[in-house]
Amino acid sequence: MLSAFFVYFFYVITMKQSFVPVPLPEERISALERAGGLVALLGSASAATLLRWLRRKSAGRFLAAAASLTGLAGVFWVFRNPPRRIPAVEDAILAPCDGTVQTISIQQEERFLHAPAQQVTIRINLGDVPLVRAPGQGAVQYRCLELVSPEQPTTVGESLWLGIRQPQGTRVLMQLTARAEWQLLPTWMAQPITALVDLEDAVGRGQVTAHLALGGVVRLYLPAGMRLAVAPGDRVRGGETVMGTRK
Repeated sequence: MLSAFFVYFFYVITMKQSFVPVPLPEERISALERAGGLVALLGSASAATLLRWLRRKSAGRFLAAAASLTGLAGVFWVFRNPPRRIPAVEDAILAPCDGTVQTISIQQEERFLHAPAQQVTIRINLGDVPLVRAPGQGAVQYRCLELVSPEQPTTVGESLWLGIRQPQGTRVLMQLTARAEWQLLPTWMAQPITALVDLEDAVGRGQVTAHLALGGVVRLYLPAGMRLAVAPGDRVRGGETVMGTRK
């Protein structure tokens, strides 16, 4: 009876997304939605196996409970959303994610900026928070999802492009690229990127805009005339680190 209560408890609270602090877009079934089911399943399994182990202690039941709890902790780790302190510098562009700056180069950007741009490449490692945030306040005026065909695997994963136009007219573009390892998973569960904003949505500085389940690469395109405040090798924190300011 007590096991059934734990199963019902975990099911109710997780189906309401209580354990997923990232908002879920209604128009798309995402990995974030599946997280609620995983929490319910692993939480129920953990409670049931722990109760059985307490009643009759054995190595097998202990290992089963430990495996369930480890899986539950992994789900919380992947979908964590720690608070961030947004800098008060209004004209600054903030880091879109946690990670390490790999390269900085000048590129001709024709998707959204239509001008020479500074491309800052940031790698999100497995231990980093896999959330992507708006680098500045504005409106989403460009969104494009580039899928990878299962029949034609490549070394580059799925990509999501998000362009934000700030109130003063500055345009900023982000390219989110998932890890290519996602192509090894079945099609029904291989959704490495979840977009949490749509076209014409207003976004605030540091607002969560997307989720990269297992990390990847984020390329930030800034106007060529912007003064950068980072260099290759620097560690950045999404929503906190100042990437650059307008001259």
